[in-house]
Amino acid sequence: MSDYTEIDTDNLLPGKPLTSAIALALNENLKASGEGAPGAPKFASEALNMLVGAGTGTLTFTDVGRVEKVLIQSFTNGTSGSSGGIKLTYQTSTNNGATFASAIDIPNTTVGGAGISAGHNVISLASSVNAFRVQLVGFGVSSGGTISYSVLGVSGISP
Repeated sequence: MSDYTEIDTDNLLPGKPLTSAIALALNENLKASGEGAPGAPKFASEALNMLVGAGTGTLTFTDVGRVEKVLIQSFTNGTSGSSGGIKLTYQTSTNNGATFASAIDIPNTTVGGAGISAGHNVISLASSVNAFRVQLVGFGVSSGGTISYSVLGVSGISP
């Protein structure tokens, strides 16, 4: 991990020479921020084009062209006496959400009746995907219950 070095702004004023020590500190500080080094400024998720969210219904993310993978953690709680069930699905879009592809069930989220399920899934996105939607779906004669989930999408994570 790179170390973060505080740079005196007086050394960055117009007319001051750019020394190799300052140039090295600027280079290392950028790496240190990206690595989360102690004392280094943190990047906001919006600056990294990440998607972050949580919900119990439908959640749609647009302008996510640089996101490569999406991690979804979920807890599904069905309803007692229900003859149907609930599940969580996702859809992708290549036109920033104007239309979406067919829904795909997210594994470990489907329950029938009073079932309970918890899980996490990593979904890889094609490079052409620029919008992503997660949706709670009820099915069967009588469906009910909740799915609480959180979503994190980034570049460069592995399942």
